[in-house]
Amino acid sequence: MTSEAPRKPWYLVVALLLCLVGFGGCGSTLAWDSVERYRGVQIEPPAGELTREDDRKAAIAAYDRFMATLETERPRGFPLAVAELVLSLAIFFFASAAWMGRGGARRALVQILAAQAALVLAAFVLTHVSRSARLEWTLTVALRAATEAGHPPTHADENVTRAFWKASFVFQLIMRSILAVAAVVALTRPRALAYYESQDERPTES
Repeated sequence: MTSEAPRKPWYLVVALLLCLVGFGGCGSTLAWDSVERYRGVQIEPPAGELTREDDRKAAIAAYDRFMATLETERPRGFPLAVAELVLSLAIFFFASAAWMGRGGARRALVQILAAQAALVLAAFVLTHVSRSARLEWTLTVALRAATEAGHPPTHADENVTRAFWKASFVFQLIMRSILAVAAVVALTRPRALAYYESQDERPTES
């Protein structure tokens, strides 16, 4: 009689899915968009769906300022975006291998998650100028669209919306960091380690 091998704990399943879908899949998509923007590629229409000529000109001017800040930040922003893309793809690869029970992939995944979290924090600090310029462009399009729809915002509305979006950036960074820490904890808990040890000890079939 042989004892049943340990199964994946539920928190390990959640952590691996988070790595595959969130840090790996979505992370690589967002990083690729950043790489494309630094290369000068237009990801979305600068004026959105605005129809009035003055609104379109204002939106395009805000977009041009955003692109100008990207060019200024390019020496540090572009390498950060490429590094985030590489780490996101690595997370997806090693999370896939860890899902199959590879203990070495789990160890690599823990290290890459920590590196990605540090990189995201560094990018948040070092690219704040382009982030602010992108916010102003997005806000210009949204407010002009509201005006065209017959709901012109007040100055107070603009300030509240701007403050809300700035706070959302910080909130997203905090939540991403918390999820990364939670994933690392899940991957290093005793039951998770026992599961991978049992997988490494399985006899290979010829």
